[in-house]
Amino acid sequence: AAAIVGVAAAAASAREAALAMWRPPAAVVDRPPPGPTDIGAEAADLCQRFEQWEDWDASTMPLWKHAMAGSCAGVMEHIGMYPLDTVKTHMQALKPGARLGVVDVVRSIVQDTGGFGFLRGISAIAAGCIPAHIALFTSYEFSKQRLLSAEGAHEPMKAAFCGACATVCHDVILTPMDVVKQRMQLGAYRNIGDCLRSTLRGEGVRGLYRSVPTTLALNVPFGGVFVASNESL
Repeated sequence: AAAIVGVAAAAASAREAALAMWRPPAAVVDRPPPGPTDIGAEAADLCQRFEQWEDWDASTMPLWKHAMAGSCAGVMEHIGMYPLDTVKTHMQALKPGARLGVVDVVRSIVQDTGGFGFLRGISAIAAGCIPAHIALFTSYEFSKQRLLSAEGAHEPMKAAFCGACATVCHDVILTPMDVVKQRMQLGAYRNIGDCLRSTLRGEGVRGLYRSVPTTLALNVPFGGVFVASNESL
C-alpha cells in the first residue's frame, strides 16, 4: 500500500510539473484581451506608415539611403515582371499578319532559346534601373522641397509637376538601356557591350535616344497624375 501511495504521489508531482511548464505566466493570464480601441490604433498606425512609404524624413534617414531603397525596389519590380516584358516585346515586334497570341509567342521563345530566353537582356535593365531610380527619388524630393508647402496644403498641380520632373529624370537615364534591353530580348545581340558598340557605330548616340519623345509623352502624364493622386488621397 505504501508503494502504491508513493507511486501515486510521484505521478501527481509529475503532472503538476508538466502543467506548470505549459501554464502561461501570471502576467499573461491577467492581461486583458486587446480591445477594439487597441486594435483600431494599431491598424491606423499601420495604414499611416503604409501611406507614407514613399515620404522621406531627413531626421531618420539620409537621402542616399532613401534613393538606394527605391532603386532596389525598382530592380526587383523589373526583374519580377521581366518574362512578361519579354513576351510583350516579341508581340510588339511581330510582322503584320503574324499570329499575336500569347501562347504562340511563349512557345516560340521556348523553342528558339529555351527558358533562358525570357531573361535575355535582363542585365541591361538591371544596370539602368539603379541610376534611373536614384535620379527619380532625388529629383522628386528636391522638387517637393522647392515647390510644395511644408504645412501639407492640398496642391495637386504642383505635386503633378514634381512627378513629371522626376519622370523626365528617370526616363532620360533609363531609355538608352531600355533600347539595349529590347534589342537583346529579340536576339539581335548577345550582350550589353556588343549592342552598345554596334548601335553607336551604326546610329550614333541618337540611336539610343530615338524613342525618348514617345517615352516621355507616355510616362510624363502618368507620373504627374500618379503623384497628384497620391498626394491628394
